[in-house]
Amino acid sequence: MNSTIECPECGKANPINFSTCINCSGRLKNSRYFQENYKDFYDIFSKENQEIMKKYDITDTAYDTIINSIINIGEDNIQLLPDEASISNLFNITKPYVKILYDNSKDFPSYLSYYSYDNIMIKKSTDAKLIPTAILHEFTHHLFNEMIKQALMHQINHEKNLLIESFGWYVSVKNKYVELTSEFMAHKIQEHFLPDDFEGYTSVIKLLEDNPNLDEKKIKESLYFGNALSKDIIYILEHFITPKASMYGGVFANTGIEYPIIEITNDEKIEQFNRLIKESYNEIIDDKVEMQNTLSQMNKSFIYMNC
Repeated sequence: MNSTIECPECGKANPINFSTCINCSGRLKNSRYFQENYKDFYDIFSKENQEIMKKYDITDTAYDTIINSIINIGEDNIQLLPDEASISNLFNITKPYVKILYDNSKDFPSYLSYYSYDNIMIKKSTDAKLIPTAILHEFTHHLFNEMIKQALMHQINHEKNLLIESFGWYVSVKNKYVELTSEFMAHKIQEHFLPDDFEGYTSVIKLLEDNPNLDEKKIKESLYFGNALSKDIIYILEHFITPKASMYGGVFANTGIEYPIIEITNDEKIEQFNRLIKESYNEIIDDKVEMQNTLSQMNKSFIYMNC
């Protein structure tokens, strides 16, 4: 994206979709980016684009381009050598991608942290030693969300805008199976970078316990998919973060999960990724009235959280 916004505090030019200055961390009033335009909906979710989505899959090469585009967001805006996942380093590494805020509200009282509309919220009550693993967990959710957005942008050759932001959010939370994929990924990333602070797959286990009627075949597919995607998230993050060696010489993989995790092929991963993007896109096309309202509500949440 070529458009920029100038920081009112230090004068640094930032990409238009940033809400925090990369130089001084000042708040950016980026209303030019975070504004709702109903014409965008019909521009993005058109029959012409649907035909493109039907005709063309995301290939191996396109998938690699998506991953490298996400890496470039960081590398274009920060000059950091890979370092340990300390609080200060994670604040610097995540700055081009998300805002990290401390949350003193009573929302989600049992959570250490949560991710919402490009914001990582750390509960004020969270112990300082748990903050790095909380940031890594939530940042993984964001990177998964970013993969979805970059895929749509690549497919229909469109710049990122507010509606594409909302599409990414919609897809990443649209059902329990996608949530399961995302939560499993987030724990794999914690396990990889901070093995001694890793406490198991708690949110995966809770999701399964709270939803006992989920289809077992789809559960397994979601976990296998999350396992495959986690390797790509690790690849992205190792450009910025050095994995910490475990003092115990290893970690207990998939702790507490009753399903053995099977490695899927790269072709299977990309096929499942294509299916996720295309099915979600078609859901919106097939019910434009209801889905425009749904995405509009998400747009408003993005505006509220980022302006």
